[in-house]
Amino acid sequence: MSLMNRRSFLEQAAAVPLVFGLTEPVAQDSKDEEPKWYPTALTRMKQTGRWGLGIVLQPDLVPFVWGQGLWALTAFPDEDVDAHEIFCESVVMILAPEFVRKKFSLEGKIHRILLSPEGKAIASEEMDPTLVRDSMRFAESFRGFLHGPKNERLKERAKAIEAGLAEELKRAGQSLESENVDERVAAAAALARKAETLTPYLAWLEHEGTPSRRQRAARNLLSSYFASLQQDAAGARLPYGCSGPHHYDSCPSCGMGRRPPRSSMFLRFLVPGVKLPKRLEDE
Repeated sequence: MSLMNRRSFLEQAAAVPLVFGLTEPVAQDSKDEEPKWYPTALTRMKQTGRWGLGIVLQPDLVPFVWGQGLWALTAFPDEDVDAHEIFCESVVMILAPEFVRKKFSLEGKIHRILLSPEGKAIASEEMDPTLVRDSMRFAESFRGFLHGPKNERLKERAKAIEAGLAEELKRAGQSLESENVDERVAAAAALARKAETLTPYLAWLEHEGTPSRRQRAARNLLSSYFASLQQDAAGARLPYGCSGPHHYDSCPSCGMGRRPPRSSMFLRFLVPGVKLPKRLEDE
């Protein structure tokens, strides 16, 4: 039998509703209304220089499946590291399709939308609804969507951030490649202190050029930053437009065969019209 990591266990734990949304319309009054948290997300985008990444909850993005997958992708800092970069480089949001169509005057089916730090639509498209089941495919697909086919969007965003950096931080970015260990450590420490506003820049340092000492250091900085984020705060590890994690006991009567408390957590999507799965409606 092959070994199963924690993310795989969460995804396959059918009796435990590890879901991001699946709730009545508590966040807004109508499907096309601007979510109450949306101005907060915009402010975070501007303050951090990050894109806005909207996951549009179309019917074929089955909420239960995407809820399990997104929770599993963000639950553990030492797994699915490639996918974590997506949540570091962008401000992730769960959006209703009606709001997206009205807000950005878009037509047709859209599964995801990319916004500038100022909240302007840059790109939108459909995607494979099963991406969330595979962290490597998820990371590759969303990285291409964020960065552009030839990393052109990433380079543009990183250069815009770099232009506003203090000279000390610009030198630190270059010193990650230094032959001197002390210089590399000092450079990493300087960048780590400002990581909140540097994540697209760090991603550019990681993905630009051939494999190097600087790329590895930038990747480690992003991983460390993700690990430092609050696990239960929307706009940190988790997307805006959800709440939780909430505890769910799948077997409260007998107490046998219980999973660890951390594996019995779920999050709720705050998107109008999304119904609870039958298993929760019966509770």
